[in-house]
Amino acid sequence: MAGKNKNSTVKEVNQAGISSDRVEKLINAIVKKLKQGKRTEAMSLVAGGQMRHIISSTPNLPKDLTELMGKKMTDKLISVFVHSPCPFCQKGRVTCENCDGHGHINHEMVCADCLSLGQVKCDFCDGSGWCAIDSIPSGLRASVLYQRTQVAKTRIKKILLRRAPNIAQYKPVIILKKYAQLLIELNRYIGVLENTIMGKNELTKSSYWSQNETKKIVTSCIQTAIDAERKAREIVKHMANIARTQAKKPDEDSKAQKLAAVRAEFYESLLNFSNVFTSTDLEHPFLDEAAKKLSGQHSGTTKDDQIIL
Repeated sequence: MAGKNKNSTVKEVNQAGISSDRVEKLINAIVKKLKQGKRTEAMSLVAGGQMRHIISSTPNLPKDLTELMGKKMTDKLISVFVHSPCPFCQKGRVTCENCDGHGHINHEMVCADCLSLGQVKCDFCDGSGWCAIDSIPSGLRASVLYQRTQVAKTRIKKILLRRAPNIAQYKPVIILKKYAQLLIELNRYIGVLENTIMGKNELTKSSYWSQNETKKIVTSCIQTAIDAERKAREIVKHMANIARTQAKKPDEDSKAQKLAAVRAEFYESLLNFSNVFTSTDLEHPFLDEAAKKLSGQHSGTTKDDQIIL
């Protein structure tokens, strides 16, 4: 273990009369599992240590762990929790029950629940693809929430800069799939930002962020989500155009042409809403409400500019 004053830290962490030997034994076990790459076992040790009051359950736990196991190992441990996957989905998505993952009903009707994508967001993790914040040991929740926010914002910014697929290089159906994947990826990280807004109290409870700083973090989440929604609208516009092209291709069979035409009409209809995810199973209502409050502070925007998430 590393730290300037390890013994005093053990006393601070150990408030329940647990011997310092038990604290040291637990920390050494966690470090060993991290070095072995056994992430799940390391997480279980932390959760068990909190339940048995061997280590702190307060938001100051990261500082305590830094004293006990060093900054490098503490950062690694937090990163493990940050990227811990949701056990109920694949990267925030589950198969749409309404269309059985097809995105349509008998090639005649588009599934509006999933925007014809065949997948909807996982209710357990809100589409983030990472384990729910309340399943994280309480002492680490604030740090995990903040780092997930930073990851989501960074990845959304990369998506915003991503070039559109080369239409001349691929068939329309392939282009549609590429845009669909991009839309799903964007929606996933919007879900991460919504989780931050819903869990903002975890940030204010810690000593790392003041109420004013937490407010800035939440506002930044909303603004990033608004940018993401603009990109989502752009993607849906492209999908409508590609579907129109596919519907007119003479080499497509009649069923494919009919479905493409229905998809084009559906995607075009989504553009009539301020949020393309509205009334679908990809909607993020808590973030929507927060953005409405923020957007109410601004005026003089056009319909396409005033995106309300």
